[in-house]
Amino acid sequence: MEKQPWTYEQILDLFAETDKKFEASNKELNRKFEASNKAMDKKFDELRKFIKNVSRQVGEITDTLGRFAEEQISPRVLEFFQERGIDLREVYQRVVVKDEHQQF
Repeated sequence: MEKQPWTYEQILDLFAETDKKFEASNKELNRKFEASNKAMDKKFDELRKFIKNVSRQVGEITDTLGRFAEEQISPRVLEFFQERGIDLREVYQRVVVKDEHQQF
């Protein structure tokens, strides 16, 4: 038995069926993509919060270490410089100075 050639209508039906399959597949991909984006956004938000918290904690540690070092050094700073012939008479800690342009 010999196969009959495809008719124009059959070919159009095949294209229509293929279009429907592509459309359904595309919708599913878009849905998955959106879900994935939402999950990634949530993870990035969590990561940003984590980094901010770690940065704050590191800042607190370095500030604490800096204050500790100042407390260890400051009692002898005047004596240290004066023993070396440097006429230092005053020591200021944690001083902030701004010029006319509000720059440090």
